[in-house]
Amino acid sequence: PHHGVCCGTTEGEGWGRSMRETVVESYLRTEVERHGGLCVKMSPGGGWPDRLVLFPGEAFLIELKKPHGGVVSAPQVINHRRLEALGFHVELLSTKNAVDTFVYAATHK
Repeated sequence: PHHGVCCGTTEGEGWGRSMRETVVESYLRTEVERHGGLCVKMSPGGGWPDRLVLFPGEAFLIELKKPHGGVVSAPQVINHRRLEALGFHVELLSTKNAVDTFVYAATHK
């Protein structure tokens, strides 16, 4: 189901332009686990989302991008559309603030 959390890139969060996607991914994993969830790495390649995040009774598909200049590839767009056609929403997270917003929304329903 679509959860409507909008988590895009924002400036001025203390994350330098050299920030890598792996740093955002690590922060996501830490925050999800700190809030009692699971953050499962999906198989790389093929345009599928990077992570499956599980909180009690909820599952979220997560695409991670670096904060500045991260681009969703054509295969990712195709697979995101396929997933949305099946009723799943893929969250795009690229900053610490976006991760915080996502985790808060997912844990405060």
